[in-house]
Amino acid sequence: MENGRLVLNNKIPSSKINAKIEQYVKEFVICKECGKPDTELMKENRLSFIRCLACGAKHPVREKI
Repeated sequence: MENGRLVLNNKIPSSKINAKIEQYVKEFVICKECGKPDTELMKENRLSFIRCLACGAKHPVREKI
């Protein structure tokens, strides 16, 4: 980190960055029931869940990608 910016010393293809972003969105943002992005992450005990604010569905999520 330099002056609030992330500096990477390796060249990373945009396709790899886009794939990681898509993987993150699929796991932590998009509802698995209705497909909407109106979700919130919540933690119960030691488990993390994604809860859809549109349809009310609740699914467990991984801790890391």
